[in-house]
Amino acid sequence: MDRCRTLEREGDMGELPRWLEVWFAEHEAVSRARGTKIVLWRRPPDGPPDRPGRKPTADAKVTAEKGSRWGNAAVYAEGWGHLMGIDDVTEVVWQADIRPQSQAVLDVIVGQMLAWVESTAEAPSWARN
Repeated sequence: MDRCRTLEREGDMGELPRWLEVWFAEHEAVSRARGTKIVLWRRPPDGPPDRPGRKPTADAKVTAEKGSRWGNAAVYAEGWGHLMGIDDVTEVVWQADIRPQSQAVLDVIVGQMLAWVESTAEAPSWARN
């Protein structure tokens, strides 16, 4: 059984940063083999606090880039996330704020972001321009 499913059974959506690390570990090698630059960033425990009036800093995020496309999946320990995709050639830009009800739902959404970066598909139907 993979670790994403184990975290899902735990039912703690506050574990999104840890889940994203697991997701990254399971998808990094395959993505790199397909020519995608993919990076995980984790906010350090002793990192600076969020500044009032500014967008909060993600607790963890994955960025993926291939050709003219770039995608970002940022998650917060409070149980929400933000996804974004940009295509520099077609000028397609999409984004979505998410509050997944399960880790399985988030797995599908982050997977769709990565698939968008690696293909010539349209923006995901759940995203907005």
